Amino acid sequence: MVSNAVIAEVLKGLNFPANRSQCVDYAKKRNAPPEVIEALERMPMGKYASMADVWHAIGVEHKKGEMPGPIPR
Repeated sequence: MVSNAVIAEVLKGLNFPANRSQCVDYAKKRNAPPEVIEALERMPMGKYASMADVWHAIGVEHKKGEMPGPIPR
C-alpha cells in the first residue's frame, strides 16, 4: 500500500480538481514509483476535488484527524 505522504509528494503542485487521467499523467511526468502509478490507475473514473479525495479513492489509511473528503462523482 502506498502512503498518503508518497501520494502527496508525487502529486504536489497538481491543480485540483483533476480527473484520474490527469493524476496519472502528472505522476508519470514526475517519475513516480511504479506502485504509485498503479494505485492511481486503479482509481475510479471521476473528478477529484482534493488530495484527500485521491487518498480516499486509493484507499490510503488516513491519520487521525484527516478527513478523506467526498467521494468523486
